[in-house]
Amino acid sequence: MKKLKMEKWLIGVYALIVLMCIIIYFATESIILLALGFIALLGTGFQFLRYWNAKKEVNQS
Repeated sequence: MKKLKMEKWLIGVYALIVLMCIIIYFATESIILLALGFIALLGTGFQFLRYWNAKKEVNQS
């Protein structure tokens, strides 16, 4: 159960990083921040998959 909470918490962290990158991009118009935001968005997707697999594992036990 502790792993499940940590995976869920990390989804929020990645989502905040994406929002931060987008906000800074609009403030500075630096294209590198848009690229970093996209990479963080991919990280959010992978983290969601890890959370989904951990949730399945807990339900099977």
